Amino acid sequence: MRGFLQRLKVSQKLALISVFFLIPDSVLLCLFLFSINDNIRFASQERHGLEFQRPLESLLEAIPAHHLAELQRRLDPTAAPANGDATIESALQELEAVNGRLGVDLQFTDEGLAKRSRQHCRVNDFRGKWSALAAAAPGLSDAELDERHRRLVAELRTMITHTGDNSNLILDPDLDSYYVMDVTLLALPQMQERLWSVTAFAAAALHHGTLSAAERQQLAVFAALLQESDFDRVLLSAETAMNEDPNFYGTSPTLAARIRPALESFRAANEDFIGLIRQLGKGAETAPGVSELLRAGERARATSFVLWRVAAEELDNLLETRTDHYRTRRGRSLILSALALLAAVSLVSLITHSISGPLQRQSRELSLSNAALRTEVQERNRAEEALRAAEERYRTIFENAGEGIFQTSPDGAYLVANPTLARMYGYASVAELQAAMTDISRRLYVDAGRRAEFQRQIALTDRISGFESQVFRKDGTIIWISERARVVRGDNGRVLYYEGTVEDVTERKAREAEVERLHRELIETSRLAGMAEIATGVLHSVGNVLNSVNVATSGVRDRLARSRVCHLRKTAELLGQHRERLGDFLTSDPRGQAVPGFLDRLTGHLEDENRTLVGEMDSVACHIEHLKQIVSTQQSHARLCGLIEPVSPPVLVEEALKLTGEGLSRHGIQVVRDLAATPPVLADRHKALQILVNLLRNAKQAITEQNPHGRQIGIKVIAVDDAVQFTVTDNGIGMDTKTLARLFQHGFTTKRHGHGFGLHSSILAAREMNGDLNARSDGPGRGASFTFSLPITPAA
Repeated sequence: MRGFLQRLKVSQKLALISVFFLIPDSVLLCLFLFSINDNIRFASQERHGLEFQRPLESLLEAIPAHHLAELQRRLDPTAAPANGDATIESALQELEAVNGRLGVDLQFTDEGLAKRSRQHCRVNDFRGKWSALAAAAPGLSDAELDERHRRLVAELRTMITHTGDNSNLILDPDLDSYYVMDVTLLALPQMQERLWSVTAFAAAALHHGTLSAAERQQLAVFAALLQESDFDRVLLSAETAMNEDPNFYGTSPTLAARIRPALESFRAANEDFIGLIRQLGKGAETAPGVSELLRAGERARATSFVLWRVAAEELDNLLETRTDHYRTRRGRSLILSALALLAAVSLVSLITHSISGPLQRQSRELSLSNAALRTEVQERNRAEEALRAAEERYRTIFENAGEGIFQTSPDGAYLVANPTLARMYGYASVAELQAAMTDISRRLYVDAGRRAEFQRQIALTDRISGFESQVFRKDGTIIWISERARVVRGDNGRVLYYEGTVEDVTERKAREAEVERLHRELIETSRLAGMAEIATGVLHSVGNVLNSVNVATSGVRDRLARSRVCHLRKTAELLGQHRERLGDFLTSDPRGQAVPGFLDRLTGHLEDENRTLVGEMDSVACHIEHLKQIVSTQQSHARLCGLIEPVSPPVLVEEALKLTGEGLSRHGIQVVRDLAATPPVLADRHKALQILVNLLRNAKQAITEQNPHGRQIGIKVIAVDDAVQFTVTDNGIGMDTKTLARLFQHGFTTKRHGHGFGLHSSILAAREMNGDLNARSDGPGRGASFTFSLPITPAA
């Protein structure tokens, strides 16, 4: 031992002395920390017990509630069936989960339960017992139902007791948390069970009619037990906990603030219930009914569980405060011990330094020199290693790059190439590529002049990018490449070599060719579709005009069929028969005397008929002129895209009404004009007229399908900003929103024999004239309105 101490340095001897002094201090510190940790574990175990009790309390609330609801249903068949299975299922899942985490710690095992003769209270068996009761409940008698619910509730109470016995809750050392524990673990669960029992007993007794003396006596006992054993204990423990709160670890900011309101609600509800039970026990004349009793009992139970949850949360807060207090003490102790240890080490270091300082300075100087030498050697080794790593990294990048990398001499030989470039050109190795490609312009490019073009372009800026060419691979196939390169020159400006990258763009070129082909096909398809749409529009417009012509010619045919010209022939034959004595016949024969008057009347009829037929033929001529203009407009559109000119809106409306007036009047439709004075619009007259005629005819068809009487079309012209709006309104069949959304689509129609071309071609024509066309309707049966707008002619 003496030899060992003599071999130690002075600093080591001083350090050894310090260690011998620190050993007893460390032992005392450990004992102190063990005591604090025991307190922390004690409080944590209490919190575990409180956590385990929460699902038990939920079941203690839900299972009696299920029994009371079933009892009420039996007492009153009109009451709602027993409910709450979802609440019980949720509580069972929570109980099984907390049992999985804390069951072993709280001795909810077969061994732990057996020690206290509580084997019948296994958590894993409780779900089966409840399921059996819930399934059998409808077929059980009142007594059996009550007994089986009581057995389940008794097991829950035993589990709560087991939780308190094994979680330190029953041994809580502080008065504030002890009395809150008394409320949550002992007083409230007992009272909650008794409230259920009393409610069930009293409801059943009341349902049977007049209470017997034994039943009143039992109810009086229940009232006394509730008041003295349960209610007063809960109030006393809660008030004591709030009064004792400031004496332990400071005042809780929420204990009194949260418990007192819940306690007041609990007090009021339970005083009411206990008062009702006392009335029943005394046989008072104003005794409550079954429904009133059940409601009062449920309020009392509900407030007790509200109070339990608040008290449990506050107990959890008190335990957390206690745990934080012990943790703080532990932290302070560790800090003080660390400071003491630091002071001791500092003192030893100071003494050691004063003794060994001169010797250490010399040793330090030698160490610094040695360290500098080692650092220099390490830096050199590090630089060499970095150089090797960088070289290896660049080699890896060079050889595995996705693009070909090259250096070529000005005369077209590969100086450097990577394996990617060799594989791109179909060669097995870079050496094979260099041996084969001694003259790039002759051996590589499909067009030998591309090498000269490459050199010409790169000479302009010493750089080139995206230079595309076709090249031969080793097997003779042709691929497209894109080159990016720069010139490397010597000090005298002479070109040393070209370097850059090569990308295989054969697939991109193929895709571009395919896109170009598809583009040409799309253009051709669009052209054909346009031709078809134009033809459809023209045919629809021509069809509309031909319908009008057909109507007009039908009118002419009808009038000619009814013509009185035949009477003129009969008159001529009569006069021919009396040609020899025509004078006597006209003056003396009654038939002859009637001839002049008949001819006068016939002449009037024929004149009227002639004027009507002339008017009809003028209308036909107008329709034919419109038809010619449609064809002419379409021909002009094909050549010149239409003739846009200033047009008077009122004149345009009158022309449209002239073309459709006969059809409107024949169907008894009244036209209401509202034509404001507006400036001219820029439009193709015949296209605009075609749109208005189409709108008027659509309105006529909508009205004739809906209204047998009161048929009316309104046409309004107003100037709005820089446009004139033509609005055609009808009181016809109207439209829904889905129809409005599709109204102007090509091919869409609501008519039985329609084609869906008219409105589509009309909106296209309106937009060609820089106008627009839209529709609105308030719904089926409420009419519709179409607004056609055209731009106003700008002032000169």
